[in-house]
Parts: sequence; structure tokens; C-alpha cells
Amino acid sequence: ESRPARRGSRVQAVFLTIVSRNYLAFARTLMASVREHHPDSVRYVILADRPAEADAVPTDLFRLVPADRLPVPHLEHFAFRYSILEFNTGLKPYALAWAATRHPDSAVIYLDPDILVLGPLERVAEQLDGGALAVLTPHLTAPLDDRGHPDEREILRAGSFNLGFIAVGPHPQRPALLRWWGRRLEYGARVDLDAGYFTDQRWIDLVPGLFPDISVLRAPGYNVAYWNLPHRDLDVDGKGRLLACGQPVAFVHFSGIDTQRPERFSRHQDRFTADTIGALKPTYRRYLGLLRDADDAETRRAPYGFGRLRDGTPITDAMRAEFRDHYDIGAPSERRDPFGLRTADFGRWHLAGLTPRTAAWRLYAGSRERGPLRSVEERLLPKGSARRERVKAIVRPGGAAGPAVAGPAAGRTRPIAWGEPLPPRANLVGYLTGEFGVAEAGRLIAESALGSGVDLALVRVEAGGKREDDLRLASLIGTSAPHPVTLVCVNADQAPRVLGTLGADIMDGHYTVGYWHWELARFPPAWSPALDLVDEVWTASEFVALAVRGATRKPVRVVPLPVDIRLSRPYTRAEFGLPEDRFVFLFTLDFHSYLARKNPEGLVAAFSAAFPPGDDRVALVIKTTNGHDRPAEVARLRDAIGGDPRIALRDGYLGREDVFGLESVADAYVSLHRSEGFGLGLAESMFLGKPVIATAYSGNLAFMDPGNSCLVGYRLVDVRDGEYPCPEGQVWADPDLEHAAALMRRLVDEPDLAAALGRCAAADISERLSPARTGARIVRALREIHGAHERAAGR
Repeated sequence: ESRPARRGSRVQAVFLTIVSRNYLAFARTLMASVREHHPDSVRYVILADRPAEADAVPTDLFRLVPADRLPVPHLEHFAFRYSILEFNTGLKPYALAWAATRHPDSAVIYLDPDILVLGPLERVAEQLDGGALAVLTPHLTAPLDDRGHPDEREILRAGSFNLGFIAVGPHPQRPALLRWWGRRLEYGARVDLDAGYFTDQRWIDLVPGLFPDISVLRAPGYNVAYWNLPHRDLDVDGKGRLLACGQPVAFVHFSGIDTQRPERFSRHQDRFTADTIGALKPTYRRYLGLLRDADDAETRRAPYGFGRLRDGTPITDAMRAEFRDHYDIGAPSERRDPFGLRTADFGRWHLAGLTPRTAAWRLYAGSRERGPLRSVEERLLPKGSARRERVKAIVRPGGAAGPAVAGPAAGRTRPIAWGEPLPPRANLVGYLTGEFGVAEAGRLIAESALGSGVDLALVRVEAGGKREDDLRLASLIGTSAPHPVTLVCVNADQAPRVLGTLGADIMDGHYTVGYWHWELARFPPAWSPALDLVDEVWTASEFVALAVRGATRKPVRVVPLPVDIRLSRPYTRAEFGLPEDRFVFLFTLDFHSYLARKNPEGLVAAFSAAFPPGDDRVALVIKTTNGHDRPAEVARLRDAIGGDPRIALRDGYLGREDVFGLESVADAYVSLHRSEGFGLGLAESMFLGKPVIATAYSGNLAFMDPGNSCLVGYRLVDVRDGEYPCPEGQVWADPDLEHAAALMRRLVDEPDLAAALGRCAAADISERLSPARTGARIVRALREIHGAHERAAGR
């Protein structure tokens, strides 16, 4: 049913916003700007917090309404199941319904608290006067093609419309819309992008199809924000008014503003800084001043009333997740008084205020009071087993194998201090001198962090018999871990052993991040104990992140490996014994990385199909390491090569720059892998301007696309026993060798195409995988971790 336009009438408007107490300065600033341009409006601020005596102080800016006045079912349970962000956004339909009931003939306009109104909302009024049920603003009104963050895919995951603004008119369908939305948000206001949830926003994508008279307002002056700023030509007219594409700006949404770091403009993006926002800069500076005048410095320290149990214990995300599973409405152990739960009700890892990681250490390894310190892996291995005895020798100080960590095994001499992360600071533990993939990844992350100003303390773990002659960071490796965040750059299967070597003394008080690599679509259940030892996980690609997220509710961030190659000199083919007059394809692999996954035999078959014997225009170099440990696999690969003189198998170590030199003299790089966690060799060759052919599956798609590389089709097949660790229920790609052969022929036959692909590849990798960009992600993550700790501590 549609509401006809009311000629000659103006729908009266009620304005509201929702804040917890720490955002009251934002609410004051917003409502002052609303009053300036809508002086006769009714204004409400919904307090998404427990009420306090100070809240009763009257103000002419707005009426403060506690959340318990809203028609929220089981408010205490609602508040417990959600984080502070989820709770604030989840209240929205209930707040709109409450206001609509009190003002049945008025429109209700919701504005996020970090909005500044610069003029009357005339276009909104026009739509509501015309009979609109709801007015929405889209995130995007034009494509995003600049490879900045967020991109279109990230916007798609967050929702088509930005719910920092929504107006609902006095339409017959308004109660039905708000009732439907409220029911969905009762349990579906989570931030869980992989499950299709993003607070209140994703649900609204359905509204234009479910309800009549939905108006999508595309006017450039409404909801100006970081996501649409690339499409807003901003200017200032002679009266000092801010214009967007020549039209007056009605309101600006300063989403992600950080008053402690105003130079960032918004912490949710990397396109703009405070110095690059053009004509918006004076308004931004004025807004910062208004927040200071509204006492932002004081209010942002206000504790969150729904952030602690009744006994004062801070509620973690893990506790909220367990509450939803076990104690929420309808759950097996439903509780009438959720905030009356005790820490012991959430499992042993929350006892005595321990973090999940520290408590997991205590659970598996025991404490000093209970006897000799033992590693997690040692506790999990069968008593009397040879492997258990080897682990004991490695991890116990004075053991036969000696200490396994060049770092603070004896503990700290001073307590960990959190405080403001200026500059950001962390410890990094890893195989910092090793010559293999995980070790190189740790060094790359360390170099990006250091280059971005992170105060980084490096701690080296021995690699257990592998080569350790990469000394690039040797002068920076120390013997202490003084910072509150520790990044452990070893894989999940090794995390128990490595964390065991560090000892419980330096684990207490640390927030531990695992930087993990994995190559299959499902995280192995056998590695679940490692998840108990860390507070969050970082991965190099979304492919790996999806696998880890399927096994944990802890935070999982994507921090790509950076690529920045600087050769000290030009390399020649003669140095590597390569022919000068042939098109040389290159592939590199470590036999420790599993032959079935790397699939060099498939590459040999594709090369042979593409170039029959006698075609001497081409050569294939398969550069390997650790063949001496896998003689049977080396023999199998040699059998696949047969007697083809055009295919060279070269096993042995090269220095890191020599590897880059080899990549630089090849004509193309080919990987017909079955799965990759990232694919560093692919990214390196692309950085060097080489056309790359690779299977269109797994982690390499983080930086490869049809515009910068040749992607090979595939079908998914089961991983068989013995082909890779933990193969049960796993699948990976079986690349189309005919397609690969056709692509290899095309690069040889069309040199202009090969050169163009190489140029695109170099440009894309230089931008997407720059050390500065990775470093910025690390800095942002560390600041968010510090900020969350400060908020949880009530500071």
C-alpha cells in the first residue's frame, strides 16, 4: 500500500541518534547542527548504555532516552550478545519505532552521531512529502577503480546503503517495515561478513524489494563521506557554503574519525588524509573544534555500562560468543540474568582474569606452582614417545638440545605497560634468520612494520635443523619482549612448540597474534589447540583468512606480504647457465612444500604439450631447494621430465637476491599449483615485470586477476592421503593443462601481449603489495588492538 503525496503539506520531522556514553560529545555536536538548520524539530538521543544519575541533567539540545525505554525484547540479553558497535546499530529499528509511536504523523530521521548537518534536509523532505516510506542513501553512485581501500567488494560486503542515515515517513507500511527490521536484528546484528552479517546494514539491501515507496536519494550533497568522496567535486561558494558537484551539502558523515589522530581523516580507509580532502578541509577542522568544545576528551573515557559482568569482569568477544551459544534466550543453559554470570561460567580460560591465550598456556602447560614448566606440545604428546623426549630437550632450559629461542626465556624485568600506542609498538617472534618461506614472510612483515614507524622488538626462534644464514635483520634481534602485543610469525602447527619455548612469564600480559600460513580451504581441526594460544590471527590472503575464520570466532585480519625488490646490479642469463636465444619459463619450489601441491609434474606435462620436441624456441627452468631431503620425489620429477633437454631441474640454495636475479632474467613465471596460501614467487616475478601464468585458485588471487596475469582454469578434486597434511575432507584445484599449454604458447607467439601483461603486473604489485601499504595495515591493526584494550580497561 502506498501513501499518496500530500499536496501543500510538509511532513514534520523528528531527529534521533544512538550513542553510548563515550560518544555523547558527538551527539551534542550533531544535535546542535540539527537545531541550527531545523530549529523547530524534536530531537532525541538514545543512550545505548546503562543510565546514570548524571544523565538526568536537562539540555535544550535533545532529550536523552535510555535504551530500556525502547521496545527491545529481552534488553539485557540483547546487550550481552552484542559488542558495543553491534548494540548501538542493532537498536536502530526499535528507536525508530519508539519515536514513530510517539509521533505518528511525523517523519523520523535517524543520523549517526558522527554527522554534521550543514543545511536543511530539503531533498529528504521532498521525498517524504511525496509519500516515501523510507529514504536511503547509497554508499556508491559511481565505480571505484583506483584500487584504494575500501574497494567495491568491501562495500558490497558492508551493504549497498549507508545506514548512518535513514528517514521513515508516516506511511501505512512504516510499522511493518520497522517490525520486520527489528526481528532480523534481534539476533542478526552481528559483524560477521563471511556469514553475510554487517550490523543493521545488510538487511536493508532487501528493503527496496520487500516494501513499496522506497526512495534512493542520490543527491551529491547528502551523506558526503570517505566512501563517496572520490565522486564528489567539492567547492565553496561565495557565501562560504560547501558544495558537492555544484549543490549545497546538507550533511557530512565523518565516519571513522579519530580525534586522537586527526591527520588520518578516517581509520576505515586509505584514500585520503586530512591534507588531501580538498574543500572539505575547513569543515573538517571546524568539526574537530566542535567536538573539543563538546568535551570529547572527557566523554570518550566514559566506561561502557554493558561492558562488564556484575562482578566487574570485562566481557570479551569470546565471552559474548559463548553466551550466544550457551546462555542466551533459547540456548541450552539459558540464563535470566546474563550479567550475573561469573567468569567461571565461561570456561577455564577466563579464570582469574587471564586472557584466552595465557589461560590456554596454563591449561595445557601448567603453572610454575604446579611443577616444572612444560611446553604445550609436550603435554599433548604421548608419554614416553620419542618425539615427546625431543620436545622436552628442545624447550627446557639446559636441555640436551639447548635453548630453542634467542630471547626472553627467563621472563621480564619490568611489567608490560599498555597506554597510548604512540608510536605503535609490538614484539615479533619468528625464524628471523631462516632460509625458507615462513622465515622470509616473518622478515617481510618485520621490515614493513619497521619502515612504518613501529617500535618493534625482534626475538629469534631457531628453525630446527633448517638453514639459518639470512642475516638481514641480525643486528636488530634482541633478547627481550617489552611491548604488550606479540606477533608470532610461525605457523599454527608450530605455535604450541614456539610459545612453549618462550615460557609463561613473558606470555602473561601479552596480547598474542599468530601470523599463519596455510594452503587449503579448511583449517585443520588437529591444529585447534593453536587457536587457544593466540588472541587473534593475521594471514597473508583472504583465502587463508576464510579457512581460519571457519574454525574460530577470534579476530582474523588479512595483512598481505609486501613485495619490494631492489637489485644491487643487473643479472645475466649466463650467470645461471640459461640460453640467451630462448623464451625461458621459470618455476621455483621447495620440496618441503609438498610436491603434490606445487604440481611441477603438471607443469612439465603442459610445457611438453605446448611445445613438442624439436621446438627449440623455449626452455623451462624448475629451480628447487631441499631435494636432498626428498630423493624419491626428485627422481619422480626427473622421470616426468624424461630426456627433454629444454627442461632444466636445478636443486640447491641461492641467496635471496640471487633468487630475484634469476626471476629477473626469465621471460615468464608459471605455477600450476593445486593451492597456495599466497604465492610469493608469483608476486615477485610480477613485481619484476614478468608475465605470469598460474592456477586461478587460492591465495594468489589476492593480487592476480585477468588484467595482470594469465589465469588457468581448474576443477576441484579431493586431497588424497599422503599428498598434504590433514587431508581429510579437503579439496584443491586440478588445473586444466590444455588451457595452461595454450597460454604458454600465446606468450611465446605474442611478445607484445607478454610485455603488456608484465607492465600491468609490475604496476599492480607495486601498488597493492607495497611495504608502505602492508605497514599501514600493521599500524592500523596495532592501534585498534591498543584501543580495544584501553576501552576494555575503562580508560
